[in-house]
Amino acid sequence: MTISPKTKANTSDGVRWTYATALEIFNDIQKLYRQLVSQMGGNVEMTDAMTLVLSTLAQPYLITTNDFGITVEDMLKKAFPNLTIKAAPEYTTASGELVQLILPTVEGAKTALPAYTEKQRAHALVTEHSAWSQKNSAGTWGAIIRRPIAIAQMLGV
Repeated sequence: MTISPKTKANTSDGVRWTYATALEIFNDIQKLYRQLVSQMGGNVEMTDAMTLVLSTLAQPYLITTNDFGITVEDMLKKAFPNLTIKAAPEYTTASGELVQLILPTVEGAKTALPAYTEKQRAHALVTEHSAWSQKNSAGTWGAIIRRPIAIAQMLGV
């Protein structure tokens, strides 16, 4: 389930982080954490290992500072000590910027993992008149998400 960010005080940009304060951005990520707790039935704590993934366009908003010179990233590190922040350009969508909060493991099992048919295969050498050639092949299935409940996402920041 994708949730929406909160409405910002500067309503000229609605819910986006463009003119949001550091506290408003932090509150959106806090809302995302509350969604994750709700999805997991309360079986997650703020000290658990989590990954915050956002677009490369939204990542610079994490250095927005408040009146005391504290950045959003500093507030996040204090609130969630085992939080890892990653950025990926694929999180920029036509509907807005996507932000996900992911629990990498749940009860020792990975939440998501990449899957391959085979990573790289070298076929037999083919002898020609004055050269050799060899075909290489590989394939992927993409990502296998074992526990979608351990991923909370927000669209439109």
